[in-house]
Amino acid sequence: MHRDVVIEPYKIAINAEPVFDALKPAQINAYRASAVISRIDGGSVVDNFLRDLLPLGGEYLNLKSALDDYERMARLRIANSFVD
Repeated sequence: MHRDVVIEPYKIAINAEPVFDALKPAQINAYRASAVISRIDGGSVVDNFLRDLLPLGGEYLNLKSALDDYERMARLRIANSFVD
């Protein structure tokens, strides 16, 4: 599952993947997400890096929550000028 968000001059690519039940492989228990922030013009985001990564995180009960929370975190990262 994928979502793209554009916040000039940045583009956020959010990916979510299902977490399957170990005993029932067809059953999805949760979702995990990650996000990549890049510049639309191809320039560097932080120092000489072309991308900033929000790595695979915790588990969310549904897909919408995973995608929404990573969009929120990416927007916050941009608003804070990529400072932790």
